[in-house]
Amino acid sequence: MSNHNQQNMPIIHFSGWLKKMKRSSKMYSYNWNKRYITIENDAIQWRHSQEDECSAGSVELLNIERVYRMRALKSKRDNVFVIKSKQRTLCLMANSIKDCDQWIRAIQMQIDLREGGTFSGPRTFSPMYKQR
Repeated sequence: MSNHNQQNMPIIHFSGWLKKMKRSSKMYSYNWNKRYITIENDAIQWRHSQEDECSAGSVELLNIERVYRMRALKSKRDNVFVIKSKQRTLCLMANSIKDCDQWIRAIQMQIDLREGGTFSGPRTFSPMYKQR
């Protein structure tokens, strides 16, 4: 993860391979696609490969309402997290619980910075931190 300035605003760049649930899938099905996910240009973007210049889709950080880890009761998939935005709900699966928590923290940190917070956390309590 690296930081740089764009118009005096710290930008967190975070990237890696995650599995993205297909829109028409159910949580416990096997309809997950491996995608290269990045946090850049004020959005979470996904690509089919790391070399792709154009994203296959994106969710703007300003439209994210909540980010939380999904606690699966009937499955061993505790490494799934959800990004709830005004446009859609995005379910992503990391390789481990640790990776999952790192992704959630990177997204929350970027949103905190956009809302006037610091690298230490949000300026005020945000409902985005609620976990299920």
